[in-house]
Amino acid sequence: MTPPPVVWGNPLTEADYQSLESRWISGELADRAYLRRVDSLTGREMFSRKRGDAAGITIPNLAPWDARHVREYRIRLDNPDLERKSDGSLRETNKYLQPPGRPSLIYFPPGVTQEMLEDNSLTVVITEGEFKNLGPMAPFHAQWLRAAISPCRPPGRVELEGLCWQSCRS
Repeated sequence: MTPPPVVWGNPLTEADYQSLESRWISGELADRAYLRRVDSLTGREMFSRKRGDAAGITIPNLAPWDARHVREYRIRLDNPDLERKSDGSLRETNKYLQPPGRPSLIYFPPGVTQEMLEDNSLTVVITEGEFKNLGPMAPFHAQWLRAAISPCRPPGRVELEGLCWQSCRS
């Protein structure tokens, strides 16, 4: 596959690959998805942010009908905000950075083709985010068309770039 013309950041570090492996994302799959590392300055530049820690892993959103064109980028932040839960523990919030005001786009993993989008005999599996899409479901890339959306709204209907599936279960 020819890489898209603009790819922000630098190659992933060994620590990045280890972290992705813990999410069941192989190094080979991470490279095929063009995941890259950005420092905070570059991350802020990508989304016109004036402050905050924007270092992390960039996730380019490539369309199956034109994999040379990056539709959008998101960054999985290294240091997302922390929120205290009612039991006193902390949890990560705002883990991803994307252009302000932009709704989430459906993410297609590497290997999904235009022909797969048009094949209504394929099973569609919808996951919440890019890493879940790349990770636990990776063994099924060849059999299932998968699209990541966050979240499925309205219940019962998913529109995907002009295509529509009924019976969405969130």
